[in-house]
Amino acid sequence: CSSDLFPSHDTGLLEKYREELYNDAFKIEFERQKNNLTNKTKKQVIDFLKAPNLIKALDTKLEETGIVGEENARVLLYLIALSYKSPFPLHALIQSGTGSGKSHLLKKIMACLPKADVMSITRTTGKSFYHYANDDLVGKCIIIQDMDGFNDDALFSFRELQSEGFITTSTTYKDKLGNIKSRIKTVNAYFSSIASTTRTSVYSDNFNRSIPIHLDESIEQTQRIVHYQNSVIAGNVDALKEEQAIDFLVNFTMQLEKLHVLNRFAEKIVLPAHVPFLRRSNLQLQKLILLVTYSHQYQRDRSPCGKILSTKDDVAIAFDLFVHALYLKTDELDGQTRRFFEELKPY
Repeated sequence: CSSDLFPSHDTGLLEKYREELYNDAFKIEFERQKNNLTNKTKKQVIDFLKAPNLIKALDTKLEETGIVGEENARVLLYLIALSYKSPFPLHALIQSGTGSGKSHLLKKIMACLPKADVMSITRTTGKSFYHYANDDLVGKCIIIQDMDGFNDDALFSFRELQSEGFITTSTTYKDKLGNIKSRIKTVNAYFSSIASTTRTSVYSDNFNRSIPIHLDESIEQTQRIVHYQNSVIAGNVDALKEEQAIDFLVNFTMQLEKLHVLNRFAEKIVLPAHVPFLRRSNLQLQKLILLVTYSHQYQRDRSPCGKILSTKDDVAIAFDLFVHALYLKTDELDGQTRRFFEELKPY
């Protein structure tokens, strides 16, 4: 509707009503998906959540979806992706060369989340994040196919959304009397994200807000992927089994409740002082420990106030998942250059 036809106050009411309809549509979709779970399916998911070695079971399920190799990366990425459902969302940045399997991996991770909760972005303009409705970016996993499609303005607004949970912009409008006035528009955000790039270096303010991941570009991994591709074309891969594994992980994600976690071992965890961006690295590790505990919410004890209590096993699992990212953070070489250098040494 044109502002020439409607006063700005009425236009604001129409915009608010449209936003409410938009948000209601997402709520309806989420409830529809949740209600579609049969009692039998819920029991299967809950039994899975109670499995004695849950992280290993998750890794097996992810392999069944068609993710070849990348044992540590696939579990870490899936946990980061579903962290938007927890009180501590995390972010990942995949740095690997062209043709390393980033797109396939991202496609599979996206498929393992409820469709209504996933936003896949290939390219964005510098101001586009400021034009989302108030809660469009709340309760989402944002997948960025290639950060090369982000200019400096887009990178700035995205990292502000990651850190602050909102961005604001000052705009002008006409009141009922035609006077030009200013107002602040706020876009709230609460999301996890996975971005990928072929760049060997990323602007540090964006890099240090994410857990860096470098994919396996070895000859052995390439051979595994080629074998899988050939098996798919030859009809020797059970597509139904892959779809069932994906559907199961979608149901797994939906079954998790947003509960708070308490890590009583947090003060005993100390990273080396020379780790770059130590404050953020430490916080990422602490959040990852909480996330591991969160995924074990059907197995862990509760505090008197109802918080899930972390165990030493959770700390160990998080360290195992985080250690490669820690190497990438402390290495003066990026992942691709490091791989080349290590191959060059024996030569």
